[in-house]
Amino acid sequence: MLIYSKTTETFLRRIRTLAKSIMAIEMGLKFSGKRVLINGVYYPLNFVVCESKTILGLYDPKLFQVALNKQLMFEVSEDILKNVLRHEIAHFMVAVNHKYTKQDHGVEFRSIFEKYNWNSTFSKSQIDLSKSVQRDEKEKKLLDKVDKLLNLATSSNEHEAQLATQRANDLMLKHNLNSSHKSDDEVSHVLRVMEYSRRSAKHDGIYEVLKEFHVHPIFNQGHGGGYLEVIGSKTNILLAEYIAHFIERAIEEIWKEVKLENPKIKGTVAKNSFTRSFCSEVAKGIKNSNSEENQSSNREIVTIMNELQTKVERVYPRLRVSYSKAKKDKNAASIGSSKGKNFKINPAIKNKGRSSTLLSWLK
Repeated sequence: MLIYSKTTETFLRRIRTLAKSIMAIEMGLKFSGKRVLINGVYYPLNFVVCESKTILGLYDPKLFQVALNKQLMFEVSEDILKNVLRHEIAHFMVAVNHKYTKQDHGVEFRSIFEKYNWNSTFSKSQIDLSKSVQRDEKEKKLLDKVDKLLNLATSSNEHEAQLATQRANDLMLKHNLNSSHKSDDEVSHVLRVMEYSRRSAKHDGIYEVLKEFHVHPIFNQGHGGGYLEVIGSKTNILLAEYIAHFIERAIEEIWKEVKLENPKIKGTVAKNSFTRSFCSEVAKGIKNSNSEENQSSNREIVTIMNELQTKVERVYPRLRVSYSKAKKDKNAASIGSSKGKNFKINPAIKNKGRSSTLLSWLK
């Protein structure tokens, strides 16, 4: 999960200065603006702050981006920060020179440390970042309540299901309103809910569904692939992540059933048509449900949307919208619409993974 705020921007200005010093003085590299010259080509190198239980630092070759754990902003010396940066810059150099798409600590990586006489033992060290992995109890309680309510929303008792869905929506809306104009509103959270080598109808469809969950989905296209990200409050993006994975699995299972029921429907165009129509109807159903069941005024909804827009602009000040066009199979699209209208989301939000007081150096 990435975080953006005034505090992180101040920290990142410091990080950019340290990184540029390392590359210019220790490595003899030249710059042009925010790009560094390597083998006759200028490459970007971007920095972001992340919140993670397992990641201290991570280089992403798709985006030419280094993510640093937020706890590094508060409790480490400049010497440690420089060693963290040397480790990630080494990954950057290996990826650029050898076209690697995954982090690797092989011969090429170790040769970077030898070439510039860096302390290779530090890359195997561990730093106590226990404070950065403690989960907020209020947030956990809220997620647990919403989880129970959404599970009740699938009850065979229609009245009980309707009340549970309404209560879950009201609870999330109340949380969003209570978070407005508080210190937390000064922070934008970003979560990469799906990764892809090539954007597909599945990603476009899930994008449409996620728009109905008080988050702003966005495609972040990089070199050789990209991510479907969601921007918003921490609680909302965690819910959106579950919804994205739930819908992804559902599409595959329902498509298998459709092919068995309709042997003549097959191929990529048919599946893409089915997927887009299915997701479109699911999104419409959620939107209509929210409109009918939420008792909040339009003014309150506008407040939430304005707060969300502020969070988005903090992350992407110059956001561009992209569209994708594709061939359409009308029969498959019709079946997708029918399946989508009858589809119910049954979330089971869980706190996955085990906490640890020590974070080791990134993969």
